[in-house]
Amino acid sequence: MVVVLYYGRDTGFEEKDAVLEYVRGIDSSMYTVITADFANRPNCPPIPVFIVRDEK
Repeated sequence: MVVVLYYGRDTGFEEKDAVLEYVRGIDSSMYTVITADFANRPNCPPIPVFIVRDEK
C-alpha cells in the first residue's frame, strides 16, 4: 500500500503527525513501513509512505 501525505493547509500538519504516529505503531513483525522525504523540495512537499506486508 502507498499513502501520500499532502499537508500544509490549516489542519494538514496535525493530520500528517497523526498518520505518521499511526504508521509508526504498525506491527513490525507483520509489516514494513517506509517513509520518504524530498531533500530539495521547499514548502511542505508530499510524504510518501509505503506499507509492505512481510511474507512469512
